[in-house]
Amino acid sequence: MAGHKTASHTANSETAGVVLKNIQSLFAIRHERERQRSTQQRLADIVTKFVGNMKFVYLLAILVAAWIVVNLGWLPDVPRFDPYPFPLLSTIASLVAIFLSAFILASQNRMAELADQRAELNVQVSLLAEHEVTQLIHLVEAISIRVGAQGGADPKLDEFKQNVDPLALIEEIDKANVDAATS
Repeated sequence: MAGHKTASHTANSETAGVVLKNIQSLFAIRHERERQRSTQQRLADIVTKFVGNMKFVYLLAILVAAWIVVNLGWLPDVPRFDPYPFPLLSTIASLVAIFLSAFILASQNRMAELADQRAELNVQVSLLAEHEVTQLIHLVEAISIRVGAQGGADPKLDEFKQNVDPLALIEEIDKANVDAATS
C-alpha cells in the first residue's frame, strides 16, 4: 500500500511539475507581451487604469463641485470665471469625455486582441486533446483485440474514433446560428 502512495505521489508530482511549467510559460508569454506594448498602448492602459477606479470619480466630483462653488459666487474673495450655465465646464467635460473614450477604446481593443489569441490557443489545445483521445481510443481498441477482450460494442465508439474536422464544425455552428435566428 505504501508503494501505491509513492507511485501516486510521483504521478502527482509529475503532473504538478507539468502544470507549474505550463503556468510559468503562460506568465512568461504574458510578461513578454506586456514588455512589447507600444508607448501609445502603455499610455492608454495607464489612463484607463486611472480613470477606471473610484479615486478618479471622487477627484472629478470634487473638481466639479469646487468649479460650481467658485462660479456661483459662494466664495466672495475668489473671482468667477465661468458663470452659470458653466459653458467652459461643459466644454472641458466634453473634451475629457472624448479623450477618455478614445483611451478606453484603445485599451479594450488591445484586450480583445489578447482574448482572441487566448481563445485561438484554447481551440488549438482542444483540437490537439481531441486528436490524442482519438488516437488513445484506437490504441485501446487494438489492445482489446490483441488480448481478446470481449466488451459490449458501443455504437458511439466508431464516431469517437473520427477526428473532428474544424471547418465542418464551424459550418455546423454557422448553420445552427442561422436556423436559430430565422426561427
